[in-house]
Amino acid sequence: MPLALVRRLSPDATGQLPPGRAVRTVTLSQSPAEDGTARDAGRRALLGQDTFRGVRTVSAPPLTDSVAGTEAAPPARRTVFTGPPVALPGAGTGLGADYFVSHGTPRSVTLGTDDAARPSVKVSGVQLGEALKSWGVDDDEDRPLVLFSCETGQQPAIAGLPVAQHVANRTGRPVYAPTSEVGTARGQDGEVRAVLTEGPDGPGRWRLFTPEPGGADLDRVARDAGLHAGPGPADEFARARTLQQIRTLRDALGPDAEQRPGNRELLAGLAYVDGLRWLGADSAARYADGRMTPDLLRRMATDWLTATGATSGGQGAGPTAEQYTAFLRAAAGLRAGAGPGTTLGDLLPPPPPGLLPTTPVSREEVRGLSYAQSAQVSWSLSDAPLPLADLALSPEDTAELVRRRTGPPAVPGRPEPLAGDLAPTGGDPGPAPGSTGLIRADGLAFRRVNAPGDGNCLFRAVLDSARGRELPPAWAARNMAGLRSLVRDRVSGSELGAVADLAVPDPVFTVVDDLRIRALAGVHDADGRRRLTEEWNRVAQAVVTDGDPGRWQRILADSDYPQLAEVAPTPDAARRLGGRGLLAAAAERPGLWPSPFADLLPEALAHTLGLDLRLVRPDPQVAGALLVTELHPGGVGGTLHLAYNGSDHYDALVPAPEPAPEETPEPTGGPVPRTRTVPTPSGSGCAAWPGSPMPTGRRPPTGATRSRWRPSSNGTAPPA
Repeated sequence: MPLALVRRLSPDATGQLPPGRAVRTVTLSQSPAEDGTARDAGRRALLGQDTFRGVRTVSAPPLTDSVAGTEAAPPARRTVFTGPPVALPGAGTGLGADYFVSHGTPRSVTLGTDDAARPSVKVSGVQLGEALKSWGVDDDEDRPLVLFSCETGQQPAIAGLPVAQHVANRTGRPVYAPTSEVGTARGQDGEVRAVLTEGPDGPGRWRLFTPEPGGADLDRVARDAGLHAGPGPADEFARARTLQQIRTLRDALGPDAEQRPGNRELLAGLAYVDGLRWLGADSAARYADGRMTPDLLRRMATDWLTATGATSGGQGAGPTAEQYTAFLRAAAGLRAGAGPGTTLGDLLPPPPPGLLPTTPVSREEVRGLSYAQSAQVSWSLSDAPLPLADLALSPEDTAELVRRRTGPPAVPGRPEPLAGDLAPTGGDPGPAPGSTGLIRADGLAFRRVNAPGDGNCLFRAVLDSARGRELPPAWAARNMAGLRSLVRDRVSGSELGAVADLAVPDPVFTVVDDLRIRALAGVHDADGRRRLTEEWNRVAQAVVTDGDPGRWQRILADSDYPQLAEVAPTPDAARRLGGRGLLAAAAERPGLWPSPFADLLPEALAHTLGLDLRLVRPDPQVAGALLVTELHPGGVGGTLHLAYNGSDHYDALVPAPEPAPEETPEPTGGPVPRTRTVPTPSGSGCAAWPGSPMPTGRRPPTGATRSRWRPSSNGTAPPA
């Protein structure tokens, strides 16, 4: 729908508005059918108003007693004012605010149009933000925007941002929006007033949304949060995760929380516990939310307050801003003193013991909780305890019941560290043939532990490198299947999956393009390339455009990753899974290592473990030199180096003592200056460094290149 067809009505004031009035301007967008109605008149009457009142819908008492033997009529419903008038957003500021009025929901608004065939159109928050931005004038940025549209300040039930946050991001202006239904009502005095309804969760409120940082500003916040390091831009994984931390912190401490002096350590503490929860089986099961959210922070803070003997804001109420601050300060303290063996158990109590369905529960134990109506009836007849299963408690109320029964548990001590002499899972740990026996990178010496080329090389190399530390991290006790499942779960339910969806907008095209490039690689004859191109154009028509499942199955059967047909048997199935689902599948299945979806695994693994993962590879430009590429600079889980062949294979690098100075060979090419490089980690097969085991499967054609998303970071090239 062209913006020129969207209706934009701006009622004029009948006289000069007094200074300081909240509603300085009003912009309406409604269908022509609403023109001249009572609703239209109420919307126009908003101009110049300064206050609103809360309203509630109640049941009116019957006028007369019901007649015996007749069915009573349902009680009438009426709307009543609640409380005195309250200032509208923009009141008392001198400049007031610009009000926009339309129908709304948490995810969209409905705009009127001048198209007779389509008198109204539903648009997203992003689209509304662009429209309001284009309608703005030079001095608008001095005033806040107010969305007088129902529920546009309410968090959507399933993921996503409220309309108001998108509008703030697009316009660069502070935006107020209601969390419940909003409108106008006429009082007994005949005056039309702005009203905000009471919803199921209590009275509605006006929420303030401020623009979220982006670009270089977001990168600075990512550094503050410990999610990025170095002068270069953060990768998309780090940026997405940083935004999630910002949104959660703002919900707890206010709309500009990350900008306030002193809150840098709180943001870093929040990001630290978010990453730490995935590294232990107990915490991963208990706090298994896909991403950090206000609800997850509330549960963590409540558990911490319980463990420390404090209380939250009251039964059913969440922690206060001061209590959130105390918890996040404790998290920041844990981060400051963290070591390889640090777990979330050092901050939060252990999971509460479970209750059997037959556990007897008294009415006093669940006072203030929500339980089944049948239990209320039973307790009205007798005070005898009831089986837990009869109460139908929610998981949250069940956890609260356990807390009440067990009392404040003690915070456990740090677990014993993992032994540092675990046998590596890789192959021959000796040096590669023809090497000096050591690999030097970042001023450190390493010995290489070869990983077999079986599709597991990345995960095997990470485990072997971690187990080679003096004090291995707790996650190093996992086997490869456990490490793969950790990445799979993180990708499936977090911002890592969202980035994968953006990186792979059409997985069917990605597969066809990958196989086309492989087929063309190494074919230099013009006629041969033309025939192959025509053939793959027909494949693209059949698979990408027409969605032919038979052709899809055949090209996968002939590929290096036939297992993809088990995960996505049809093109439609692949598109339903999207980048998120297929990256999760690649994390779980070694057979998908040659697929294009495995290209994201190194960074996904680094972000899942919070590792500053560094890839050491031969410099293709300088003989004997090495390049070091950082995949997740500033990862709080420590630094880990892997040997990377520059294409598709990884080996472990285990710290080794430096040889005596007289035994150190002189570099043949002299010192190599520090350089900046762009890594190209690829999941296409499992080739190896010279001296490493060769893969058992087919190799991609020599010289093949892929037009797919690649992680980009800065690297250094130390002397070889």
